[in-house]
Parts: sequence; structure tokens; C-alpha cells
Amino acid sequence: MLKPMSEDLGWSRGALTVSVTSFMVISALAMPMYGRLIDRYSLRLILAISVVTAGLGLTLVSFTREPWQFLICYGVVFAIGHAGFSISTISVMISRWFPKRPGIANSIAISGNGVGQLVIVAIIASLLISQGWRFSYIALSITTIAIVLPLVIILVRSNPPGEEHTDSS
Repeated sequence: MLKPMSEDLGWSRGALTVSVTSFMVISALAMPMYGRLIDRYSLRLILAISVVTAGLGLTLVSFTREPWQFLICYGVVFAIGHAGFSISTISVMISRWFPKRPGIANSIAISGNGVGQLVIVAIIASLLISQGWRFSYIALSITTIAIVLPLVIILVRSNPPGEEHTDSS
């Protein structure tokens, strides 16, 4: 979506690259903080808040008019939310649920992540062509919140059934 944004808003690719780089750095810095939170609090709560935060960041991106707004919405808000439901968080959940087979369980989860990205990229590319980048960000936000959030609320538990629970999930 960066090329259509750049063309539509008259921004240089460099202006967009700063935000994407910020996303990567802030996500990387946030992951250890999430690790600490996951060790202390409900995995479901952390994932739910992260999904909502990421969705908010994506929605706000659709309203950006200036590079600094994109930096804050994508490079900070979306990055912080995304880090909370990234593969590191999911890996913790998988390891708790499948302690005897974490290798295969994590491999399946990671491959599902890749397949999901292929599907999402195809859908977003189609929306981008027909509806534009702003609508594409809103659609991605709505889809994230409408699909991922209910799955988190309904399915995620910090520990599998029968295990001692250390938090309110």
C-alpha cells in the first residue's frame, strides 16, 4: 500500500520508509515487554488489547494526511499492537498448550501465519485496486478486529484445561 499512498499524498518513499522502519524497531522493542506482561497477566487479555490497539492504528492510518501522522499511527500505535499478537506471543501460548510437542505445534502455527498473509495480501491487493489505500486500511482493521478479537476471546486461555491457572483467563 506504500506506493499508492506515496502517489496519492505526494510523499517521498523515504518519508514512508521512516515509518516502516519505526514499526520494525518499536515492534522489536515492545516484544520483550509483552513477554514480561504475558508471564504476569492473562494471555487472553494481552492478546485482546493488542488486537484492538493494532486495529486502531490501522484505522487511524486511513485518515493520515501528513508523514508524521503515518509515523505515529503505523510506526508507533500499530507497531505496539502488532507486537502483542506477533509470533512471539503466539509461541508462548502454543508452548503452554503443547508442552510435549512444541516444535511441531509452533511450526504449524508459523506456517499458518504465512498462509494467512498470502490470503490477506491477495484480498488487500484486490481492494487496493478497486477501492484505494484508505479503504484497504479500514478493511484490514475491521477484519482484524472482527475475526481475530472474537477468536481470542472465545478460544484463548493462558493454560490448557486441567492446568493450574495463575491468572484470570
